[in-house]
Amino acid sequence: MDKRREFVRYMMAMRDGLEAATDDTDSATKETRMNHGRWAYKKCMHMFNDKNENLGRWLNDEPCIFKSPVTGLMIQIYIGADMDAMFHFLEFCRKQNNHEPIDDDFCDYLALLITKSQRRCCEEC
Repeated sequence: MDKRREFVRYMMAMRDGLEAATDDTDSATKETRMNHGRWAYKKCMHMFNDKNENLGRWLNDEPCIFKSPVTGLMIQIYIGADMDAMFHFLEFCRKQNNHEPIDDDFCDYLALLITKSQRRCCEEC
């Protein structure tokens, strides 16, 4: 299974786990769904080597952080509710954390996705 599809599956499990917390289902079913969501979250954290817990930040509608490849300083950036933008951002962070090369085309595409995700958030207001 490709990484993007796996990420979407994990996100669906996390969303279901969060929804279970407020559902009127029996406690055993609720606990199972919530545990599966927690499991999916941990799998994502591991898959992307998410040292800065950006997935959790994004799920809580908080700015994500990354290390500037130019200055070495930590930078905050808001990523809107766009799963594709978040997937690529996590992939960028994974490459950084694993000291893998990141080409300029990937960075340009990521910047475009993040900008679009921010605009969508503003348009919804």
